[in-house]
Amino acid sequence: MEREENRWMPPSPHREAIEADLRAGRARIVERGHNVPPLLVFEDGGVIELPRVRLAETRRGLQLVAADEPATGGETRFGDVCGTVDEILGTLREVAPGAELDPDDLNALIEDIGYMLARMTRRSQQYLAFFEGVQSIAATLLSLERPNVASAQERLDALRRALWDPGERNAARLEDIAGRAEHARALAQSLEDYLAQCKLAATRVGTLYGEVRGGRAWALAPDQGTPEPGSSG
Repeated sequence: MEREENRWMPPSPHREAIEADLRAGRARIVERGHNVPPLLVFEDGGVIELPRVRLAETRRGLQLVAADEPATGGETRFGDVCGTVDEILGTLREVAPGAELDPDDLNALIEDIGYMLARMTRRSQQYLAFFEGVQSIAATLLSLERPNVASAQERLDALRRALWDPGERNAARLEDIAGRAEHARALAQSLEDYLAQCKLAATRVGTLYGEVRGGRAWALAPDQGTPEPGSSG
């Protein structure tokens, strides 16, 4: 996979900018098959063929954009809606009053916005399904009867008293000790069963997490413990 990606990667400095976005989780590479250029899919909606991605000066500063007009459907010129909107507004400001606008260019940018909004809408629905799944798992677990852990010390004290009672260690006393020991064992068994169900629930949450994350390299900002800007997908 890595060799294939390297084959389609554009040269420096574009490669380094792409790799930075991949590490930060702002984009991911999606393969499309043998001898077909993969896509650089941005979490903010944009999609560009990997070999045509370029780090270029835009109206929003340096950004990863398509090297030229998207060659096929399902690709965008910019990686997000903001860059696309700024391009539309910048074009309008540069055209002299009364001069004709290029309808093909502007309409293509508007189509890009619609495509990116649709992609982010689908992504938001995936997140919603994830959270609903987690909520259902949590609700089921929280409805379970919890072990009476508050009684642990009481059970142990009772066992200790039975063991060290100065009276004769006869059959009745041994039966009493055994009963109190089983009382402690019962709490342990209920805890083991409860923890097993907790583990199963956590595993299911982990499965849902893996599904919603996919192949994305999610990163957390070191200080806030929140996703880095631009890694929202």
